[in-house]
Amino acid sequence: MLFTIIITYIALYFNWSEFYKGYSLSGFNLFASIIFLSIWAIFSFYWGIIQEKKYQKLLITYWGINIITSIGIWIFANNKLIQSFLFPFYIWYGGPLYGFRHMLNSLNIFNIDVPSFVLITSPLGILCCFIGYWLGCWVSKLRES
Repeated sequence: MLFTIIITYIALYFNWSEFYKGYSLSGFNLFASIIFLSIWAIFSFYWGIIQEKKYQKLLITYWGINIITSIGIWIFANNKLIQSFLFPFYIWYGGPLYGFRHMLNSLNIFNIDVPSFVLITSPLGILCCFIGYWLGCWVSKLRES
């Protein structure tokens, strides 16, 4: 759990000014978000090598909260009362991934509002973590053979 606090805080630190203001994204923000997910994948790879089943439950719970609150943010985008309740989750889960908005905006195809952006990026965390975990399990099984 300490890992999640530290890595999220560091990613928030590097994305905070752009995330808080909601503009002036740069490639550095995208880089910080990619590093954030890469560190999660590497951490998950380790737990996959030792095949810790409790870690899978942690991933499902942690990133599941992200996905559920992202759906809530998207559904209740116009309800200020519910948005104020979900705002801390938006900061915690959306802030570290905010750099991906630079990538989507630079494609000039998408004009994405914040609730849609949060919904689109919410599965990235669980996806990266489980890829890392499954690769770790695969490497572990190769070593046993």
